[in-house]
Amino acid sequence: MFPKTSDSFSIKLKTMFLVILFVFAVCSANAQLYKFTGTYSGTVTLKDGSRTKIRLRITSDNVTQYFYNDDNDSWYPASSDISRYAYDKNNLIYYWINTGGVWTETQTFMLSYVNSRKLYLVWSRQVVNEKDDDDNDAWSLQGAGYLYQE
Repeated sequence: MFPKTSDSFSIKLKTMFLVILFVFAVCSANAQLYKFTGTYSGTVTLKDGSRTKIRLRITSDNVTQYFYNDDNDSWYPASSDISRYAYDKNNLIYYWINTGGVWTETQTFMLSYVNSRKLYLVWSRQVVNEKDDDDNDAWSLQGAGYLYQE
C-alpha cells in the first residue's frame, strides 16, 4: 500500500511525529493557563454571612495570594512553606500550607473561569493548633464569591 521505507527513515519520521505531538501538548496546556493570567481581587462571603477580601496574582509559573491590611488600605503577599497549583481547561486549584509554633494552616482556592475579567472562587481556610494534653484544636472557614481582574 505504501512504498517501502528504510528503517532509519521510519525511526526519524516517528521521532519527528512524537516531538511535534509533545510540542502541541505543551502549547495546548499553556494556552489554557492564559485564561487565568492576571491579578484578581474580590470579596468572599463566608457561611456565617461575614465577608473577607481575597486577592490572587496568577502568572505563567506561579500563583500568589495577598492579604488585605485594613489599617493602611493595602495588600501584602502571603508567605507559605508549601504552595502548588494545577489547572485544566476552565478550572484552576491553588493551595498553600504554612506552619508556625503550634499551628498549621492550609488555604485552598478553587477557581472557575467565568469570562476574561471574572473568576468564580470557592475558598477554604483550615487551621489546627496543637495541644500537649488534649485533642488538637481544629477550625475552618469556607466561602465563595467572584474575583475581578484588576
